[in-house]
Amino acid sequence: MANAAVAESVSVRTQTLIPDSDNADVGRMFVKRHLKACRYPSVRFFLRMVDAAKGRNTMDMINSTPNAKPQKKQRTSTTVLVEGAVMVALSAVLSYIRVFHLPWGGSVTLLSMLPIAVYSIRHGIKHGIFAAFIFSLIQLGQGAVDGLFGWGLTPVMLIACIMLDYILPFTVIGLSGMLRTKGIAGRIAGTAAAIVMRFLCHYFSGVVIWHSIGQLWEGFATDNEWLYSLGYNAAYMLPELVFTVAGMILLFRVPQTKRMFT
Repeated sequence: MANAAVAESVSVRTQTLIPDSDNADVGRMFVKRHLKACRYPSVRFFLRMVDAAKGRNTMDMINSTPNAKPQKKQRTSTTVLVEGAVMVALSAVLSYIRVFHLPWGGSVTLLSMLPIAVYSIRHGIKHGIFAAFIFSLIQLGQGAVDGLFGWGLTPVMLIACIMLDYILPFTVIGLSGMLRTKGIAGRIAGTAAAIVMRFLCHYFSGVVIWHSIGQLWEGFATDNEWLYSLGYNAAYMLPELVFTVAGMILLFRVPQTKRMFT
């Protein structure tokens, strides 16, 4: 009985471990299934003896094979998360570098949205939105330092301000990768669309929360809050849009950085 089991197990082993580049993993899993089902110590001892003679270890191969793919996936996920953290940190640093500050409010930063947009294009909007949300919390903290909670807003208006001026407008930057499968034109269009969505958040904040009217710059004054909010927010968001799209195009044109998107 035992000899028959040995012969059968050896037969299974020799048939399934024949090198096959197109079906290598199937053979390994087949051997694993049969060896685990076998309860004869003599069979395992015989296989180890054969392995020792031929300089290989089937049992180690069987035990290590199932864990190979999850480990690779885990390493890949960790790399994506680390890259996201780096992009968020880079965006935060660039947001403190202001190209110019408008006298009535609002400022143009040094490509602070570009790293988040690149991350979204590289890894998709799921990862992009998550990174952009973290970036929005950093911007909220920066707003708190600038006096957000001392502006005299009611609790309801304060929550609305936090959502429309910080959380939503900066989180939508993560949608830059929405057209990433449409080539360079789609990636640029997706980035521009995300920035326009950020502008709309600020625009409706000006109308719903601030109700501001009056003079923005010399020669332009209005008592229409919709028009005032349009001029106020477009004055800094339009340059942000132009600079970010120009930076994205430059990344696509430089061979060293173009590889990031392939």
